[in-house]
Amino acid sequence: MESHSELQRHFEDAMPPELRRKLHRPHLWLQHEDQDFVGTEDVGRFVKITRNDLLEHLPEGGCGELSRDLTLIPSRERDVGLMVRKLTIELIAQLSQLQNATDAFGKPCIQKAGFLVDGHKGVGKSQVLNLVAMWARKNGWLVVLEPTPGRYAREIADIKRSNNGIYIQSEFAQQFLEAMSLANRQLLQEIPVDLSSYGSSAIDGESTQARTAFSAGPQLMRRAVAPPL
Repeated sequence: MESHSELQRHFEDAMPPELRRKLHRPHLWLQHEDQDFVGTEDVGRFVKITRNDLLEHLPEGGCGELSRDLTLIPSRERDVGLMVRKLTIELIAQLSQLQNATDAFGKPCIQKAGFLVDGHKGVGKSQVLNLVAMWARKNGWLVVLEPTPGRYAREIADIKRSNNGIYIQSEFAQQFLEAMSLANRQLLQEIPVDLSSYGSSAIDGESTQARTAFSAGPQLMRRAVAPPL
């Protein structure tokens, strides 16, 4: 007995070419370069993305189950389709308006605190983030992306507690910073650095001067109470 996919393939092979093209519904596909011009009429369509584009615009990896889904596609040359959802359109529209926002003095400044993407598992939150992240990178945004935040809770690495009471996983922190710097190298190089403040704070936000004084305190105390030789 033939499977449903085999029957469908035999059915399409027996159809005239012009009717077969209609069944393929090309209007459902958006080319990757057309993503900048999406509107509400594009909700439900799919952005066609090559594997190279995914690596270029999501070098940290895809959010959610995208990486796993890619392993289920046998052909490495086959394009990937991500559905355009209503929330994707709304986020892109708002970010487009905020991209050139300034404060009262004309300096670039975004007053909006951010967006909350909420919903049950499987509703498409991660795919919304994937498309928005790729759109942002193509349009000059500095994107800080952590595609798999759950690993910080599941994959326990070496944990240290700082003087501020913050638990630091140095291995994960290094991996995150390396991926972020590689994905945004050009934009990071354009940010001016105040060398007078560079290195004045530790990874947990504590002043390095205070930390040095704290670590030197016990040694000074021991010297003060040590009996003379």
